[in-house]
Amino acid sequence: QRTIKEKGLSREAEERIDSGLIAAIDLGSNSFHLLLAAPGEGSFHVVETLKEKVQLLAGSHNGEIQDAAFERARNCLRRFRQRLAAVSPERTFVRGTYALRQAVNADKFVGELCDWFGPQVEVISGDQEASLIYQAVSRGLAFEANKMIVDIGGGSTELARGNGVDATVCASVNVGCVALSDKYFNADHRQTESFRLAKRDVVLAMTSLQGSHPEFWRERGVIVGTSGTIESVQTVLK
Repeated sequence: QRTIKEKGLSREAEERIDSGLIAAIDLGSNSFHLLLAAPGEGSFHVVETLKEKVQLLAGSHNGEIQDAAFERARNCLRRFRQRLAAVSPERTFVRGTYALRQAVNADKFVGELCDWFGPQVEVISGDQEASLIYQAVSRGLAFEANKMIVDIGGGSTELARGNGVDATVCASVNVGCVALSDKYFNADHRQTESFRLAKRDVVLAMTSLQGSHPEFWRERGVIVGTSGTIESVQTVLK
């Protein structure tokens, strides 16, 4: 770990490092998120959050992320790094999701991330992603009832079910808002036809999930939607 003197930090930055500030970066297929938090008594105090719409999947072809999308990602992360001067590398956690799981050309970019952020870079599985989403959302809910938490992302949708703060079953399906938009909502399709085709893909994916994970539908419970896509739907409905 570099010393404070080597990093040339201000007294405020020294105090932030001494307080054990933690940074988490979520590299989503649609948006990138940065969260800075200070540990407290059995919990965390959120210091700052940043979100940028990067659309890493936009325009992808034959399983490859486009150079323009990688450049948007780099520019976003350069801005994020300006906020990380006071956070030690050991306390900066970077997690990639669907786009970096699936892309055949993701390795070079992930290597760059390791050069920038150190060893705390990981591309996680869909089940891991669903589990982390469930844990985070459950801690913000006022009830412990049986619940399914659903996060519609840019490239995939994560689902997790449980009763407490840990999920009992998790799954990820390869349907997401950016992927479906690129596939169907373009000049080659009428809007109503686009909607029909997109809905067909979702129904097929969920029917497959019902076959592979029947436990999701065995119990009644509350369904909770989280994150950007469902928030956009809520805004439209309002």
